[in-house]
Amino acid sequence: MVTNREDVLRQAGAFGHAVGGDHSIHSEGPEILYRGIKGLSRNVMTFITSLPLQQWDSALKYSRIAYEKLPIPQHFGNYLNHLVRFKDSTEVMRIFLQDSVKRDEGAWRNFLVAATQVMSPGRSDLRVIAETAKNRYPDNKDFKVLHKLVVLGKARVDEAYATAQQGNALFGQGQYAAAAALLQKASALDPLEYSYVENTGAAYFSMGDWGRALPFFDQVILQFKPGTGKSEYIKALALINLGRKAEACALLDSSISIGYPEAQKAKERWCTP
Repeated sequence: MVTNREDVLRQAGAFGHAVGGDHSIHSEGPEILYRGIKGLSRNVMTFITSLPLQQWDSALKYSRIAYEKLPIPQHFGNYLNHLVRFKDSTEVMRIFLQDSVKRDEGAWRNFLVAATQVMSPGRSDLRVIAETAKNRYPDNKDFKVLHKLVVLGKARVDEAYATAQQGNALFGQGQYAAAAALLQKASALDPLEYSYVENTGAAYFSMGDWGRALPFFDQVILQFKPGTGKSEYIKALALINLGRKAEACALLDSSISIGYPEAQKAKERWCTP
């Protein structure tokens, strides 16, 4: 069993300060996505809020005529904008479902942004659409956030994010137990965000509670499958400390195959005969 925790951290290059260097606790990703989704929401509302109040009814009427006569993406988006202002969730859903197979990526995105503003979270029909969009356009991270907003609602996602940020701050101060508690709370609020789970495991790892850290990394690896190799890597280091070297080395091989940069150093340090 490895008993010198600092030696594992230093030699394997796992963590510097906190989780360290390139491998610091995950916080930037969700923030980037949030900035993106706020921009999308602004784009949906910009045109209609610029109109004088007395023109809203006329604008809605003529945008519908344009959509029905020439249902091209631009007219779909314009009509959708006005429906959001009038909070007409029934019509928002109708125009999307009526010919959704014809919709391009932007239309799917704008529909979901509109839906999160006029429909209650958790609707089963909307969840199916959001899941479909996420799978249909896997490279567009906007759909990950939109799926979360559809399933959980903005208030809950916001609360989870704020709670995780507090946990991240405590982690940076070395208050790992308090950080783990907040990160677990964030994960309970938003069970769709893998970074909260991974960061909880990192907090337990950093306080030397190797066994308690393992289930969180397992959840990331087996359930979320983000394909970064980071959870495999940190779990391997925890296993080394628990005297389970063979399992650890197999995980490091997996992390290396995924492309996690520090895994090779750890393998050379701990798995070379």
